[in-house]
Amino acid sequence: MGLPIPKELAPLGPGRCVIDSSLSLIREASAASDVRVILMTDGDRDLTARYVRGKLPGIPVAEVVQDPDAPDMTEAVIALGPWLGHANVLLLPDVIYSWAGDPVTEAATAAVSYGFAVAAVKAGPDQIRDAGALRVWADLTGEDRIAAFEDKPADPSGYNALWGMLAFTSGTFGMDAMRVVAASASKARTGPVTEPPVWGAPVTWLAGFRDCGTWDRYLAELRGS
Repeated sequence: MGLPIPKELAPLGPGRCVIDSSLSLIREASAASDVRVILMTDGDRDLTARYVRGKLPGIPVAEVVQDPDAPDMTEAVIALGPWLGHANVLLLPDVIYSWAGDPVTEAATAAVSYGFAVAAVKAGPDQIRDAGALRVWADLTGEDRIAAFEDKPADPSGYNALWGMLAFTSGTFGMDAMRVVAASASKARTGPVTEPPVWGAPVTWLAGFRDCGTWDRYLAELRGS
């Protein structure tokens, strides 16, 4: 965005930045779980690291430089292997989340039961075209699950939601699911993913989220704050 500060620290009001949405979710999760934070950066995020540590007192925070050979976000998360815990939840620092309850813990719990899970929002074609698209269905027990996944689909008509958080375990099943997500993001794999480990993964729900990663979207959020 060309800002003199990292975009996740772009202000939204007195004492409030874009990343505060994610940090609030982490604080809520820490009340019920043993939480550690891995801050994956480009190595030039000292301001962000200090801000996060100041906002999360008592919660361990480690800053890890993104693997330069893994430019895609999901690939870079996979490369964090030695740093990962058993259950992991990927939050996006330039997104404003809306929620009820404790969606981080809900997503982590769902991932532990299956190996992989998403926290999603229902969305229309214009949003889905630029995001991690999902087709969600309810199984025989009424639990929502992934029927298909595709990153930034050329044809969004077969999808009805998009992911806002990825939750995964460090075991083979969870890491295999993350590799499928990474392959779709890099277009090493094209078209809908309709088989395990992504197919059948549980879906938890967010009330909404808004991307602030571009000027237009950030200014829209600022005007609405």
